[in-house]
Amino acid sequence: MSRSSTGRARLSDVRGRDAHHPIIVAIAHRWEPGRLFVFLTCYLDESGTHGGSPVTVMAGAMATANQWRQHQRRVDSIKATYGFKIFHTKKWKSPSGEFAGWSEAKRLAMFRELGGAGARLMEAVTCVLPNDVFDANYGRSGDDSRKLRLDTKYGLCFRYTLTHLTAEAVRRLGTHKKFSQTSLNVVLESGHKNAGDAERIFFEVKKEIEAVGCHLLGTITFADKDDCDPLWIADALSHGEFAMYGAQGREPPDPQPVHPSKATGMMNLRFTPDGLANMKARLVGELAAKRRRNSTSGEPPSSAFGQPS
Repeated sequence: MSRSSTGRARLSDVRGRDAHHPIIVAIAHRWEPGRLFVFLTCYLDESGTHGGSPVTVMAGAMATANQWRQHQRRVDSIKATYGFKIFHTKKWKSPSGEFAGWSEAKRLAMFRELGGAGARLMEAVTCVLPNDVFDANYGRSGDDSRKLRLDTKYGLCFRYTLTHLTAEAVRRLGTHKKFSQTSLNVVLESGHKNAGDAERIFFEVKKEIEAVGCHLLGTITFADKDDCDPLWIADALSHGEFAMYGAQGREPPDPQPVHPSKATGMMNLRFTPDGLANMKARLVGELAAKRRRNSTSGEPPSSAFGQPS
């Protein structure tokens, strides 16, 4: 695993290196029980995948390193009890892979226990973006300047989710005497074509909040579910929200999605047509203003960046 000076981290296979939580120690280089970590994954349809889903969904959870360690212990116990190594929601639903031959009763019992393993995490979040609403109110049109930088569906969900979790961390911990030493580190499921968009947005937000004296954001990391058990809870949350919106040829999940217990905060983020249209209008206005300033100063125009309201 290597880390750049800008705060980007990448994971190699770090299973078994540490008794606390190998992924977290690999990112932080040492065990700090109060350090914050967010694990996120996304279900979306930007290239005809997932049967023509009408929505893009991102979901995940935030907790301290110590809370994730306790969560890992519960997950390890569930894996040992039911006899599987890696949870994939699609394979669990089929059932196929490690879940082939499981009875419905066994699958449902395991799923409920896996949902319960998320008890006492700090905050869980789902973010749902209807693709047709995005296209009609925010997506690029033929009249848009090529200098106008718009987030992808994946990127917009990530920006909104990151903004919420950053604000939630400040709300919960901002008055603590050691808050200035706190860092929030993000782990995204790897493999998506727009991962670079999420990385760009992470460092935009990091720079923006640092400009006002908040140094909360730490690193962004990309990992596989095979190497990162906390991504399972993100997978279960996002897949459940995704399926509930009636993707073509799919049935709603059975049982209904298991959310973390009442001890864990739960936020469902949604986009509205007016909200998306206002975001884009503001970006267009900012780009026009930059062009006017540049025309008087003789400097070349720069791009406008997306930002949720």
